[in-house]
Amino acid sequence: MNWLDIVIVLIVAFFAATAFSAGLIRELVTLVSVVVGIVVAGLFYDDLARDVLVFIDNKDTANIVAFLMLLGAIYLAGQLIAIMLKQVAAILLLGWADRLGGALFGLLKGLLVVEVLLIAFVTFDVGLDDAIDDSGLASVFLDAIPVLLLILPNEFEQAVDAFLA
Repeated sequence: MNWLDIVIVLIVAFFAATAFSAGLIRELVTLVSVVVGIVVAGLFYDDLARDVLVFIDNKDTANIVAFLMLLGAIYLAGQLIAIMLKQVAAILLLGWADRLGGALFGLLKGLLVVEVLLIAFVTFDVGLDDAIDDSGLASVFLDAIPVLLLILPNEFEQAVDAFLA
């Protein structure tokens, strides 16, 4: 076990622990609210930017402010919904299931983050080839469970294949 293996374990443990603390309800509602917020902000920022231009003289800055305001508003609404749903789960004595589901969701997020980082490290030479080569866990992510390679451009898969060859 080298230093990279320890970092991998810490990353996965961090995501699992924070999601356990937040619970599955909050994790899922947060994810949905961010995605919905991005879509809504992308569709309507220009309408709001016209109103923001009254206060900000720069059109680009007004666009960014409008986009972030919409994204933030949707995210905040999602957080309020998550709080209400968590209270309902607590009343129904499902708090333990919420936390356990959150931990599993966080574990999955942590595994995906580690995989995308490792794929990026072998695709864009950042000087970690020896550490990745010596890592027992990195090879599992790159060779045995290449989930993200299915959705990334072909150059990433070629870089991983070249690294593993």
